[in-house]
Amino acid sequence: MEVIYIETKLFEKMMNQFNAFTKQVDSLCQKVNVKNLSA
Repeated sequence: MEVIYIETKLFEKMMNQFNAFTKQVDSLCQKVNVKNLSA
């Protein structure tokens, strides 16, 4: 039971990092798109 709990916490942490990373990529893409539209 302990092992499953630890793995779940680790998985949640990884998912949070992944979500934060995707948001960064999304905002980066939006900035690039805005530059392309302005050009």
